[in-house]
Amino acid sequence: SHKASGSASARFSPDSMAARPTVCYELYRSSTIGECLQDAIDDMVKEGLMPSRMQSVIMSEFDKSITYALANKTKSKATFKGHLHTYRHVDDVWTFILEDASFKMDHVSVEMESLKIVACDGKATA
Repeated sequence: SHKASGSASARFSPDSMAARPTVCYELYRSSTIGECLQDAIDDMVKEGLMPSRMQSVIMSEFDKSITYALANKTKSKATFKGHLHTYRHVDDVWTFILEDASFKMDHVSVEMESLKIVACDGKATA
């Protein structure tokens, strides 16, 4: 970890990722839609409507689909601002912790005491 002062701002655009091959992370499994999908799969397995071996196949397809959709189907841009408290880069995953942060997307702005941003390298590393 490294502490720094000053402010940080990031602008993300799905268009910047569209032309590159992507790596699929399991990061979005902890999102609301990912957790709902996992809950539905668990229920189907418990009720005998699906074999348990299908869970990993479905979640792997979810990882690929959400990565593709965010890279190619979204038009929104987000802006983060705040005082950089901590950052780290490990295994192509960046983590930033901002204090006194603001988040803007479309016409919505949210202020918060702290904000954790986790960003993964979207390029294939073959």
